Amino acid sequence: MIDNQQFANINYYNILLKNRINTIDASNWYQKGGYSNKYVIAGANGLINLSTPLLGGRNQKILCKDVKIAYTTNWREQHKKSIFSCYGNAPFFSFYKYEIENIFSQEFEFLFDLNFYILQKMIKLL
Repeated sequence: MIDNQQFANINYYNILLKNRINTIDASNWYQKGGYSNKYVIAGANGLINLSTPLLGGRNQKILCKDVKIAYTTNWREQHKKSIFSCYGNAPFFSFYKYEIENIFSQEFEFLFDLNFYILQKMIKLL
């Protein structure tokens, strides 16, 4: 079993694929400070922290599968622009561009569903 993360680092996918893990834990408690609603990308001037806003904030005592995403800001467009700005000129980015646009065009009610969708896309791409 592995944690539910959003755009996890390459080691996460390496462990997932190497060990043939096929269970994502949805029944554990949401943990502030974890990577279920945030990720880090490499920008020209250093690391950029991106996070998905949550309804009820990050200090919730709730199961991961029940955490809801807030859409009060246009965070999806900000995340997409940040990724495109940082990686748009990278070799082979054009092969992934459509999938990234697809991810950020979706609106999921629950954080777990968004993360699982991202996980499926990343496994397909890898």
